[in-house]
Amino acid sequence: MATHQPESGTLEGGDAPRLYFRWHPVADARGVVVVVHGLAEHSGRYVEVFEAINAVGCAALGVDLRGHGHSAGTRVYIDRFTDYLDDVGRAVDEARVRQPEGPLFVLGHSMGGLIATHHALSRGAGIAGYILSSPGLRSAIKIPGWKNALGMTMSKLWPKLAIPTGIGSDLLSTDPAVAKAYDEDPLVTSKATARWYAEFVAAQADAAARAGELKHPFLMLLGEDDKLVDPAGGRD
Repeated sequence: MATHQPESGTLEGGDAPRLYFRWHPVADARGVVVVVHGLAEHSGRYVEVFEAINAVGCAALGVDLRGHGHSAGTRVYIDRFTDYLDDVGRAVDEARVRQPEGPLFVLGHSMGGLIATHHALSRGAGIAGYILSSPGLRSAIKIPGWKNALGMTMSKLWPKLAIPTGIGSDLLSTDPAVAKAYDEDPLVTSKATARWYAEFVAAQADAAARAGELKHPFLMLLGEDDKLVDPAGGRD
């Protein structure tokens, strides 16, 4: 499959934060996939995914969510979870301009899977289907009571308070090379804000409550030994 040279660029959003994106086109594309990354990382960690998408004849666009990677915004901060849906919407619009023909899919990994689920619930018009890779519908990590209380309280009092995520590279992959790359990546962050935490937890509960409303075709990929995301959340 003939591919073209990858590109990168930014999406200017007026009052919204500037977003960075990567575009991996392919000749005579059958469709296009918008890729949404996980917590505290960025689209640059998904180059192999873009290449795999290209290999099956589809173009790929990866976006750095606000507060992540090369995009603008306070690190891992949102006013409300729907901010991320705005980011995905801007990425979808850019992908459709660049690849007007064929179906458009959204692929979300971990936190990106939770974002994709909410996108399907409220903004899925024109999306052919969703691919959820270990979607963050339920966390496998046990959050200490004090940390949960701190996040919920400070979400109201000091929403931009940065709290360590507790996500070590050993939890991400059994491949030492992947863990090493994560540890050495200057664009990966180790903290999340109190408001982000409160909004994320609320979004998990809302997705579970509204699961019966989902109408789009879904492909869900669950890691049975996942130490960050509980696969039971996806099955439920």
